[in-house]
Amino acid sequence: MNLPFAPFTIVNHHQQSILFDCALLADEQRDTFVWLSNKWLKCKHRVAPKVIITDQDAQIGDAIKMVFPTTRHCTIFLHVRKHITEQQIPLMNKYGENFGSDVHL
Repeated sequence: MNLPFAPFTIVNHHQQSILFDCALLADEQRDTFVWLSNKWLKCKHRVAPKVIITDQDAQIGDAIKMVFPTTRHCTIFLHVRKHITEQQIPLMNKYGENFGSDVHL
């Protein structure tokens, strides 16, 4: 059985990351993330976080927009870079080896 793990990590006043909450989910669908976010928000007395950092998953992004409309949503750069690297190989095959040579991350 594959249960996605959803960690909630906070940064304390010493700039240390601390596992605050976590959940095992049945799937990674938008409605599941909306449900989880609403439950988390209820437990936190309806106080939304100022910033949420996630991977590039569109389902999570949609849920954050719905449940936390005033929260700033950021993407982990490592995931963006990995996605670019994965897409670069097919583009280089299609457009030649110099494709993207002027782009530096």
